[in-house]
Amino acid sequence: MKQANRWGAIASVSALTAGLLALGAGPARAAESWTVCASGCDYTTISAAVSGAAAGDTIVVQAGTYAESIVIDKSLTILGPNAGVNPNSADFVTANPARASEAIILPPAVENSDAISLAAAATTVTLSGLTVDLSGALDSQRFLSANSVPNLQLTLSQNVWTNGGSSTPGALAITGALGDPTVRFEQNRVVDGAASNGLRVSNSSANGTTTVSITGNTWLDNDGLAMNISGAASVTTAGTIGGNWIGNSTVGTAGVDNFGLRQGGMVLAGDFTGLRVENNTLQNIEDAAISIWTGFSGTAVITGNHIDGYSNVTGFAAIFVRQSESSVVSDVTGIEFSGNFFDNPTTGSRALLNQSDTGDFTATANWWGQATGPAAGQIVGSNVLVDPWLASDTSGSTVYGAEVGADPEVSFAGYLPGDPLVNVSDASFTGTTGSAWIEALTLTPGSLPAGETPFSVDGAILLDLSMHSNGDIVATGPYTVCVTGAAPDRLWHYEDGAWVDISGRQLGSATLSAVPGMVCGMVNDFSPFALAATTMLAATGSTSGTVLIPVGLLMLLLGALVVAGTARWRARY
Repeated sequence: MKQANRWGAIASVSALTAGLLALGAGPARAAESWTVCASGCDYTTISAAVSGAAAGDTIVVQAGTYAESIVIDKSLTILGPNAGVNPNSADFVTANPARASEAIILPPAVENSDAISLAAAATTVTLSGLTVDLSGALDSQRFLSANSVPNLQLTLSQNVWTNGGSSTPGALAITGALGDPTVRFEQNRVVDGAASNGLRVSNSSANGTTTVSITGNTWLDNDGLAMNISGAASVTTAGTIGGNWIGNSTVGTAGVDNFGLRQGGMVLAGDFTGLRVENNTLQNIEDAAISIWTGFSGTAVITGNHIDGYSNVTGFAAIFVRQSESSVVSDVTGIEFSGNFFDNPTTGSRALLNQSDTGDFTATANWWGQATGPAAGQIVGSNVLVDPWLASDTSGSTVYGAEVGADPEVSFAGYLPGDPLVNVSDASFTGTTGSAWIEALTLTPGSLPAGETPFSVDGAILLDLSMHSNGDIVATGPYTVCVTGAAPDRLWHYEDGAWVDISGRQLGSATLSAVPGMVCGMVNDFSPFALAATTMLAATGSTSGTVLIPVGLLMLLLGALVVAGTARWRARY
């Protein structure tokens, strides 16, 4: 068996020479790698490898079944044969057939003996490419537990967690006094478990800060929540919950309350600082898709989520804002809930229930399943703002962000909602997102071009470059602005208080060439533009006297090219 080198020296000096001579530690020990397999490797069990390894080492586990409960008492990286291989396929619901034979951790049925436990000294741990199977375990046994590990840096990636039992505190429980932990749960697959088979991150440290990255995972057909992210009153939580698929493989039964018997969504409780919950799919959910729990405060952005086929659960809704308790008050005014999509509820199910008594829950610019907005009974709570709403499902649309080139040239590149703005060569354009460049403009009916039926409330899309700028944006043209792809019939520009059709317009001696499938026009400044079409494009519904032009762009690519003059941009974000 390979033995790790240990370095050290002991200095023994007399009183005469003390302080003049000391023998310190030798060179730092290099991290080593150990292998685990049935025979012919450094170890035959993962537990023995953990015991023999030193902090910072890597343990490589080959395919096979390991009937053991593992206690990790130092910082380690443990890699299975599928490290780096996503267990989910492109549709998330289907397992990835490209996975190699698995290294399966199958703990024996021993009360309160979790499959993997992290001791206090295991501050930096990575587990990747493994399968943890609790099919033979007791209900009290969890996939993983980490209790009061200070400043834990935990990465769980490309693992399969299956056949979990009814572990009340969560089947992946990271709890207690955690200090300032970072938890990365990325590209995992959690399937076929009983109740409470979720990821629970609950930090009780005074003045702690929890950072989470929960992305690209699947929770399928478990009888409980996918995740519960919370913290004590003095803890703030930040990070991203994005691109996950959470749901059941079958549609829920209308009028039947299967709470705790089918897959539920997520709970958010505690103080949050800029948490982003974005681009998740929650399908055939029982319980709530997103629960804003008692004690919520701070800021969060919830956008781009698709909630499809949610079921009737007594006292709940797809989006459930829980009533404050006598000693714990919630504040939901810092939540930005927009650009989300609701479809196919079972009969009697509710989309949003707000029980909070600390302010309005703003849920504007969402798709509620029909062009006329939420159906009767879909929204419960007098302090819910849903007007205006999206009048079409634009969940497959592309949101565009601005890119400033060195020429200078201003162009547009496609981003999904919430994606960071990238490829920005001008350092002043920082700290924003692609969606920040798309903004609604309030228009009264009288400001619309006279006689333009296609350019109407339901057939126009607006883009405004000047929004969200705290500094100056100064540009001199003329510029050629072209729309390609699913191009509208006409391109409009707002000039001197009126909308003007600039399709094919030329300014000065500049030549504007007609290109098939493209609509172009000349302008002296950049914004705003409106795109008119004879067919219905994404729109925003409203019951008020004003109209909000929608923020989504449907299969469009808009470019603005400097053909003459100069451009000068000064902006702070």
